[in-house]
Amino acid sequence: MSLRQFLLYALVISSGSHLNAPLALAQPSHNPGSSVLLWAACFGWPGGTPRSCYLTITSRTWGVDTNGHTASRHTTPAPSSAFAAGSTSGGPWYHTYSTNLQAASVPVVLKVGERENYPNSTDPRKMVGQDEYLQACASGGFCSNYSYRVGWDDIYWVEEKPQWKHVGFTMEHMNSNSYNHWMTSTAAYGIYNTAVAYLAANPTQVKIAVNDMSLPRGGLFDIAGKWSPSHWNHQRGKAVDVRTPSGEYAIPDAKANEFVNNCVLVGGAMYGQVEMPPAAHYQHIHCEWN
Repeated sequence: MSLRQFLLYALVISSGSHLNAPLALAQPSHNPGSSVLLWAACFGWPGGTPRSCYLTITSRTWGVDTNGHTASRHTTPAPSSAFAAGSTSGGPWYHTYSTNLQAASVPVVLKVGERENYPNSTDPRKMVGQDEYLQACASGGFCSNYSYRVGWDDIYWVEEKPQWKHVGFTMEHMNSNSYNHWMTSTAAYGIYNTAVAYLAANPTQVKIAVNDMSLPRGGLFDIAGKWSPSHWNHQRGKAVDVRTPSGEYAIPDAKANEFVNNCVLVGGAMYGQVEMPPAAHYQHIHCEWN
C-alpha cells in the first residue's frame, strides 16, 4: 500500500478553535484507490496534551458545487472513502469510528474512493470527483476537518477546435460546456485525429459537434440529479459522444459508420459504435479509448 505522509497532526482536534477549511480554497486531490496517512490528536487542554480524550472520526461529503455538479440540482452524495484508525497496516475500514484516545495521537489511513460495505443500491463509482472531508471531533463538540478531493489527475480540459463545437451542457452540470469536455491526453489526441481525417474526406461538413467526454476529475454524470446509473463509461476521461444524425454539425446517418471506423483506425480508439435508444437517451456516436 502506497502512503503519502502528511505533516504530523494534519488532522487535529483543538479545544480552542474550529479548523473547518473554507470551501473555496484549493485542497489536496487524491486519485481513487490511493491511501493517505494522517494523524488525529487532542490539543489545547490546560497543561498541554491531555492524557486521554474521547474522539470520533467520520467520513463526510461537502454539499457544494464541485467537479461540475450543481449542488442545488443533486442530492448530497455519500462520501466515497473509508478509513482505518489506530493502525497503518490496513483495515479494518470504517465510515465512523470512536475511541477513548490514550496516546498522544492516533494514525488514520484514508482509503480514497473505496468506500467499504456500501449498500448494494449505490455504487461507489458514483462518488468519484467529489469534495470530501474527514471530520474528527473531541468530547465537548470541538471539531477539525481534513478536506480533500477525490478524482483523477490525468484528465485535462479539451478546448473547442476549428474541427468541432462543444455541445451537451445541462443544468445539473453548471449549465456550461466547460465541465463536460475533459479527457486523458490519449483520448483527446484520438478524437482530434479522427475529426481531422473525417472532415478531410467530407469537405462539405465544416465541423462536428462533440457532446459529453468526462467531468473535470472524472466520475458520474448525474444527469437526473439522483446519482442513478448514467454514462458509466464516461467516468475516466476516455470516451466521447459525437452528434448524429440531426442537429447543428451532426454527422449524417449515412456517414456514421465511416466516423466510427475513423475512431478506431485513425484515432486509435478501443472501439466505436452508434448507440441507439432505449440503450441510450438519444442516438449518437460513441468512441472510447484504453
